[in-house]
Amino acid sequence: MGGELNINYTDLLEKSDIAENYCADLRKNMGCLYDAVNKLNGGWESPSKEEFVKVFREDFKKLEMMAENMIKISGCIRYAIDAYQKTERQVSNFIDEM
Repeated sequence: MGGELNINYTDLLEKSDIAENYCADLRKNMGCLYDAVNKLNGGWESPSKEEFVKVFREDFKKLEMMAENMIKISGCIRYAIDAYQKTERQVSNFIDEM
């Protein structure tokens, strides 16, 4: 069962950074979208307005939750990489001391 475990954590970190940047852009654009929908609602009277607003707010909350979860996942990836690197150093030091 021997061999080495090769993990490309640099690639994981890069992808994690990309995901965080997308989430930051998404959140910024979500604010603009929310403002635009509020302006639209101010000048729109129709029986379907209430349903539109309800569905929009539900979807908006889901999108916020998704962005928040992506950032949490990115943090978990960073934590896992840190733990992996720490363990890798400890094993290397242990072998060097033998």
